Amino acid sequence: MLKSWTAVACGLLLTASLVAGCGGASGDAGGSAAAPGGGQAGKDTKTSVVPIDVIDQPVHLTIAAQLSDDLYAQFIDDPIKKKFPNVTLERLKPGGNANANPKGTAQLISEGTIPDIVYSLPGWYGQQKLQDLFSDMTPLVKKYNFDTSRYFPGIMDTVLSYSPEGKIEFLPDTMTTLVLLYNKDIFDKFGVSYPKDGMTWEESFELAKKLSRTDNGKNYRGMDVLRDFNVNNTQLSLPFVDQKTMKAAVNTDGWKRYLTMLKSMYDIAGNKPEKKGDLGNFGQFYQTQSLAMYVGRLENITTMVADKTAMNWDMATMPTYKELPKTATQVNAPYYAITPASKNRDAAFKVIAYLISDPVQIEGNKDGRLTVLKDEAIRKQFGANIKEYSGKHIEAAIALQAAKPRPYTIYDNFGVIHLATAIQDMVLSGKDINTALREADEATNKDIEANKQ
Repeated sequence: MLKSWTAVACGLLLTASLVAGCGGASGDAGGSAAAPGGGQAGKDTKTSVVPIDVIDQPVHLTIAAQLSDDLYAQFIDDPIKKKFPNVTLERLKPGGNANANPKGTAQLISEGTIPDIVYSLPGWYGQQKLQDLFSDMTPLVKKYNFDTSRYFPGIMDTVLSYSPEGKIEFLPDTMTTLVLLYNKDIFDKFGVSYPKDGMTWEESFELAKKLSRTDNGKNYRGMDVLRDFNVNNTQLSLPFVDQKTMKAAVNTDGWKRYLTMLKSMYDIAGNKPEKKGDLGNFGQFYQTQSLAMYVGRLENITTMVADKTAMNWDMATMPTYKELPKTATQVNAPYYAITPASKNRDAAFKVIAYLISDPVQIEGNKDGRLTVLKDEAIRKQFGANIKEYSGKHIEAAIALQAAKPRPYTIYDNFGVIHLATAIQDMVLSGKDINTALREADEATNKDIEANKQ
């Protein structure tokens, strides 16, 4: 069953067999000991505890989750009701809205209602870290021998990169990446060969040059790129803030290279967006169908399919850098976290573990939520329940490896915001790259100073 999950971006991933056995003392209910697992995170199984897949006493948990009501029911509420009948999972909705963004969680905190579990997005980590919504889950990972080695390569490196102390403050349950979507009818119309897996950015721009033209009064653009996601998760793993000085690291050669690459795409004759709303606009690809290629997220596809768009489309792997072949963006994975205020940490962890268990992961992956597991047998089932994916080159979604995580700080999102503005000014206003980056750097530093702890 297809349901658009574009409310989560962008994207994060796990499964029930991420979990094996247990060890340590139990914080919730009694029961028989589980068989020891083989997880890398913890191997002490001296004390019998209630297995990770058992909650044998009634417990009330609260959760704030950034998901539509349909997706919340499908991927969180229904599975937990079936698996744990003793658990009452109450969804908190700040102001009546399903918002677990920083504004929504700030409202919950002001009301004195802090959830046990938060389901949120990587781009919001910094702001929600300042709201004290993360706790160290490492003791629970060790206690229940939660096997983190079963994650897709790069995921745990990314999780640990968010904490200077190497804490596990969240666990992802799905992930997203970018792919190159293309309109086959536009390629056919102009007699241009379809994109192939493994193309470099320069090779994709050569295709764009052949497709940017006017025909029968309709303007066709060759290519565009989802803006903010690609900035936030660059293949080059570029930092936004220097970890040592806590100063902006935006006005650098790396970011100059990135903006120069984008500029060469938008400078193609006929490929420049006419106005702000056209820059990185997915609607030009699937609604007006005036854009031949779009480097977008997997969630863009689910949106297009859910809207029942009549379009002859397919996909290839996203373009790569010559020195980074087979490398996609950094890991971007929505995640679950247990707040410091939770008084039912063991039960909360068990709920999270089940939501990333094999049964839930397999079905979610089939429904278009890319799994966080490295198991190829599961990954190859991506989109299997979506009939519109039949005959499409779905393998492009799982063909590339993730880029290494950037050096992370809680102030990174300020850099993302101001770099996105720099790109907009460069493309639409003709601002030179050096000036755009200098201004972005200054604005980022100003925000860092205003929000320092």
